[in-house]
Amino acid sequence: MKGDEAIVLAEKANVSAMSNIRSYLTITAPFNGMIVQRNVSAGALVGPGSKGNDLPMLVLQYLEKLRLEVYIPEAYVDKVDLDSPVRFVFNALPGEQHTARISRSANALTSMRSEAIEIDVQNKGMQLKPGMYAEVKIPLRSAARSLLLPENALVRSTERQYVIKVKDDKAVFVDVREGLKSNDSIEVFGDLQRGDAIVLHATDEVKEGTTIR
Repeated sequence: MKGDEAIVLAEKANVSAMSNIRSYLTITAPFNGMIVQRNVSAGALVGPGSKGNDLPMLVLQYLEKLRLEVYIPEAYVDKVDLDSPVRFVFNALPGEQHTARISRSANALTSMRSEAIEIDVQNKGMQLKPGMYAEVKIPLRSAARSLLLPENALVRSTERQYVIKVKDDKAVFVDVREGLKSNDSIEVFGDLQRGDAIVLHATDEVKEGTTIR
């Protein structure tokens, strides 16, 4: 009788082992989504930790909510209104404007001197695809005051960048930070006011305090 019990236990162990092996043949998705990339074909031998193959077997993406990533130039980082809605249009869907709110910000600058913000976008109609590009209008606080100047008015050196303002017929250096560029113009932030007289085609040969008429 003991021998029969041992045989039964051995068979149960074999069944359990085969069930475990069979379970490896079934891949269960951890969330609802769509397979957007397949790196194996039927009949291929796969296994965990295969040498020389760091690619996953499948790439599954959740498409009902996508994440729009935008990089804000350093000059605007502290001026972005995180509470106001953001408007954006996808290049592949011209004329169809979307509105959403900023979901999160990195609170750190990248090596390109910009900060990443993320916007969660609902993709109910499944029209949007991962990897699409969009034109985004980021709301700025009213304190974000800047001036647009000809780029040749900006003087750059290894120590600073500035424009030359004329005050009482004298050259006054005003340190500025660069914003966006458009054709031959550049946006600057600094101690400047509308109506200030600025030297065009400025160079570092002009010394501060020089008489300018």
